[in-house]
Amino acid sequence: MHSMRSRLPHLLAFAALLLTATLSAPAAEPAIVRLEGSAFGFTAIVEVRDLPASEGERAAQAAFAALAAAEADLGPGGGLARLAARAGVPVALPPPPPGAPPKAGDFCVWSEGRIGLLGGALYDLWGLHRPVRGLPPAARLEEAAASAACDRLQVDAVRGEATLAPGSRPETWGFALGWAVDRAGAALADAGATNARVELGGVLLGIGPGPGGRGWEVAGLRFPGQAEPLATIYLRDRALAVVTPEDRPLGIAGERYAPYLDQRTGRPGEGVVAVLAASPLALDAQAVAVAMFVTGPRQGQFLAGPLRPSPAVLWLLGSGEGEPLFESSRWSDLRPR
Repeated sequence: MHSMRSRLPHLLAFAALLLTATLSAPAAEPAIVRLEGSAFGFTAIVEVRDLPASEGERAAQAAFAALAAAEADLGPGGGLARLAARAGVPVALPPPPPGAPPKAGDFCVWSEGRIGLLGGALYDLWGLHRPVRGLPPAARLEEAAASAACDRLQVDAVRGEATLAPGSRPETWGFALGWAVDRAGAALADAGATNARVELGGVLLGIGPGPGGRGWEVAGLRFPGQAEPLATIYLRDRALAVVTPEDRPLGIAGERYAPYLDQRTGRPGEGVVAVLAASPLALDAQAVAVAMFVTGPRQGQFLAGPLRPSPAVLWLLGSGEGEPLFESSRWSDLRPR
C-alpha cells in the first residue's frame, strides 16, 4: 500500500507528460490535392490546399461525386426529364440544393425572357445537340420562342413542385455547368475545405485565399484578335464564367453561329468575341454571362444594375479578326490591389 502511494505521484506525472506530448504533437500538414476528370462532356478539375492529404482527397472526391449527381439530375432520368414527360402536371422538385428550375425561372424574368430554362425547341432548331440542314424558318422560330416564355414554367416553392406547360421543353445549356460547380463547392465546404477551386468547362469557382493569399489567379486568357492576354484577375469566394461563340458552335449550311440564343427572338447573339462574368455563385455567373452575350453591353449594363451582389462583367466586342473593343462593369473589382 505504501509502495503504491509512493508511486502514484510518479504515475500521474507520467500521464500528464504523455497527455501534454499528445496535445502538442504537430498536426498533419496541409497538402495540395488535385483531381481531374470530366462532367457534362467538359474537363473538370478540383484542387484542395488546406487539408491533410487524406482529408483533401476525400473532399475532392466528394466534389466530383456532386458533379456526377448534378449531371444525373439534369440527365434523361432526372427531375427535368420527369417534368418534360409530365407536362401540365405538377412534379416534385428535388430536395436542396435546389434544382435548376427555380433559379432559371428567376433569370428568365430578370432578363425579360432573353434566357431561361425552356429553350429546348429553339436550340433544337439551331442544332445544338444534333446537326440540322438549314436555318430555321421564321414561323418555326416564332412558335419555338413562344414555347420558351417565362410563364410556361410555374414553380410552387411552398409545395416544392413545378408545372411545365404542354409544348414547352427544358434546355439546361447556359445553366448546367454553373449549377454543378456550386454543388461541388457545397460538397467541399461540407468536407471542411476553405481553400479550394472547382473548374468545369468555362466556369471556375475560387474558394478562399488561393495559393498566394490574394485569391485564385486567372491569368493568360486570350481571345481571337487579341495581341496580348487579359490582365490577371483573382477570385476569392467568387466564380467566373467565360462564354464565347466557340463553346459549342452551331454549324448550319457551312456557316457558324454562336451557341447562345436570345430566346425572345430565337436568334444567336452576334458581334461578341467573349463575355466574362463573376459573381459569388457559379450559376449566377454563368447565367449573367450568357445574358450579357445575347444582349450586348448597352442593354446588359441596364439589366445588371439592379442585381445584388453586383456582378463583374467584361465584354470583348468584334468579329474576332482584329483587336476587340472592351466594355466592362465592375471588372476592376477582380484585379489585384
